[in-house]
Amino acid sequence: MNRVQLLGRIANDFTVRETQNGTAVVNINIATGYGDRVEFVPVTVWSRQAEIIRDYCKKGDRIAVEGHVSSSENTRDDKKIREYRVTADFVHLIESKPKEEDVTPETFVSDDDIPF
Repeated sequence: MNRVQLLGRIANDFTVRETQNGTAVVNINIATGYGDRVEFVPVTVWSRQAEIIRDYCKKGDRIAVEGHVSSSENTRDDKKIREYRVTADFVHLIESKPKEEDVTPETFVSDDDIPF
């Protein structure tokens, strides 16, 4: 079984491109980790899912990705390198990172939260 589930933040600015037949595609990196270790996982998103990323997401937003691992072999400096990438089947928007100008003390605590 080749299934991957990732939860993390979009770690890069991105541009959605279109193939010659008009299919949308975007390459993003997802910052995810365990404990104090952070991994940046390359993810390719196709079609309508890529359009959703374009329309509703930005760097820093938290998303969940379900997909499968694919690999390709490339040559760099006369060495063969196998690179792995997740191809997304589903993308779920979890939360947007607030813009700095949107963050105020009231964003986190309201008068109703204070017990006195």
